Parts: sequence; C-alpha cells; structure tokens
Amino acid sequence: MNISQLSKISNDYNLKSIFSYLDSLNVLKFIDKNKKIQNRLGVKLENYKFYSNYPKYQFQTKKKNIEYNKNPNYFYGEGLLGIFALIICMNCMHFTYVLIYSILLISKVSFNNINGTKENFESRANFIYIINACLFILVFGDIASTILVIYLDGKSNDISFRYGLKRLIKIILIITYNLIYIIFEVLIIWKLILTYKIKDDGDIWFIVMDYVFIFLHPFYISFVLYLSYIYFKYYLIYFKTEISYHILSINNISIESYNVSKEFSTMPERDRKHFLLNNYKNIQYKNTLDQQYLIKIINEYRESNNLPKLLVDKFRKIPNFIMNEPAEIMINSDQHIFKLSDKEYLFKYPVGEFEINFKNKEINIIEILSKENLNHIKIITKKNFEYIFICNLSYIESYKMNI
Repeated sequence: MNISQLSKISNDYNLKSIFSYLDSLNVLKFIDKNKKIQNRLGVKLENYKFYSNYPKYQFQTKKKNIEYNKNPNYFYGEGLLGIFALIICMNCMHFTYVLIYSILLISKVSFNNINGTKENFESRANFIYIINACLFILVFGDIASTILVIYLDGKSNDISFRYGLKRLIKIILIITYNLIYIIFEVLIIWKLILTYKIKDDGDIWFIVMDYVFIFLHPFYISFVLYLSYIYFKYYLIYFKTEISYHILSINNISIESYNVSKEFSTMPERDRKHFLLNNYKNIQYKNTLDQQYLIKIINEYRESNNLPKLLVDKFRKIPNFIMNEPAEIMINSDQHIFKLSDKEYLFKYPVGEFEINFKNKEINIIEILSKENLNHIKIITKKNFEYIFICNLSYIESYKMNI
C-alpha cells in the first residue's frame, strides 16, 4: 500500500475498511507520519502510547517461607504433652534448688574472721558475694524460660512465627538462656576455687551446696541444650525462603498469575518482551465469578430455545486477536459488536454492560446468541472492557473443551 494513494480515498468508511484486516500495531506504524489519515481513522495519541511499550506487563517477585524438614512434627507432635510436662518439671526442680541456694547464700554470712583470713581475703570474699547475688538471675531465667516454652507451644502451628524478625528474636533468646546457664556453671566453679584460697581449716556449710550445684547443674544444661537443638533443627533452621517470579497481567489483560524463571528478572527489557510475545499463548486469562455466571445464563437461554450449550475452553488461552487487536476494533472504538466471520463474533462492552443488555434482550445480542452453528464462548477482561468471543469450533478443536 502507498500512503499517498490511500489519501485519495474520500470515503472514510472505505478507508477504514481497508485497514480493518490488519492488526493495530502495523496500522499505527504505517500511518505514523500522516496526521490526516490518523484523524480520519479516529486514531488517538492513547493508541500510540499503549503500543509504545508493547507488550505491556506487570511483573512481581514474591517471597515465601517454606518448611522443608522431613519430620516437621518431631517436636510438636503426639509427644508434645509429655515433653511439655518434662520441661516444666525440670524447670521447677532447678528453680526450687537455685532459689533456696540463692536465698541462703545472701541471708547468711559466708565468711568471718574465724573461717576465712587468708591473703586477699576481702577482695575475694566481695567477689564471691557478687556471684551469690547474681544467682537470682538464674531464678528469673527459669521463670522466663518456662513462660517462653508455654508461649512457643501456643505458636507451634503458626508457621509465620518461625521466620523473619520473630525467628531472630527467638534464636537470640534461646542462645542467651543457654549461655547464662553455662556461664553460671563456670562462675560457681570459680567461686569454689576462690573459696578454698581464702578459707581457713574446717568445712564451710555453703561449699556443700556449691558442690551439689556444680555436679547437678550440667545435667540441666544438657537437657536445655538438647531441647534447643531439637527446636532449632525442626522449627527454626529448617525453613528456607523461596523466591518466585510472576507475570500478573499482559497488555492490560486480566490473567492468572504466570510463573517465570529467575532468569526473566535479569533479562534486558527487549528480551523480556520477546519472551512474552513468544509465550503469551501459554498464559491463562482469568474468568471472574460474574463472568462464569454470565456464561451460565447464556447457556440457560440457549437450552430454553433448544440450542446446544456453548462450550468453555478449560485451558483459557489468550487468543491472538485479543493480544494483537485487529485494527477494526481500534478504529471503531465506539462499536460494541464485531462480525469477524460467519462463524466468529466479538462483543466489546464495558465490564458488566453486556450482561445488562443481554438481560434486556437487546436485539443484536439475542440474534447472535440464537445462532445454532455457534458452540464456543470466551470472556476476557482487558482493562475496563469485557471481550465476549463466540464462535464455531470444529469437533477436533471442541473435544478438548468442557461445558
């Protein structure tokens, strides 16, 4: 076609008819420099803006924390009640001994001029008194750890509680508790060493309690470390963040989220567009409940008139004429019904308007829906418009469809 020859066509209808069989993008390229023909065809700046970034798409990266250990119910399973009771029992025993131990050490004088008078007596005795006072940290640690166990139990089935900032806080708390218990074992041993350095002959009553603590406390530490290990292994460490990449829409078409590979996120923009143009037929358009209801009432109408139901494509692939819109639809933007062939009809209405006109028995809509040779329907949302495509498919094509 020659643009100068097309300019000689005086009838706008004939001019539009010539371009109707091309796709919109090619028409826009062809008349790009001719404002007069653009105006006669009704082409607007918005049409060029839309195709300037063709194909348009929405891309989103999603992060999902997933559990991938083999036995997620190891710690919170059928044995939960027994484990929980054991933890409480051990905490109570440890708490009782440490509380009595701490109170006695604070309330009674450990050293006096009779049982302790060796070198550096005063400085070493003061340090021992500080360690005795600090034993109350263990008392509060037992209370806090019991509350933490109860709290973690209440959150055992809440996966969202096992990652992110909450996960980090739990890890810090558990590690802190374990370090406190280990540090106090070391402190009491050190305290016992200092006691022997400053005490005179004869037994001192609190040394016996120190020995009991030194020999029994490691069993409690081992118990706490084991439970911490199990909790870390099955409920904190064995989670990973899975990143997925999705196309949410293409050319303003409402689609089901379409997964793409990680490589797509690093592609140059030109390669992304090339990929989408080659793969859009693998993307499913989305049907809303309202659209499913519309198909239902259309088929009820056809059945009431002894006409076969319209089949629905279960694969919901995006048709080429929706992705690459025919120029006829762009040129006649105010038109609602397009006869693409004797077996293909396209309705283009603002969302919800076709249903209203159908229920009001608009004559042109009813006439097409009453054609016996039609057997297939697609409803696709593109921006604020619904495209209702009704056609006739051969048996070979239609056997893949479901009613």
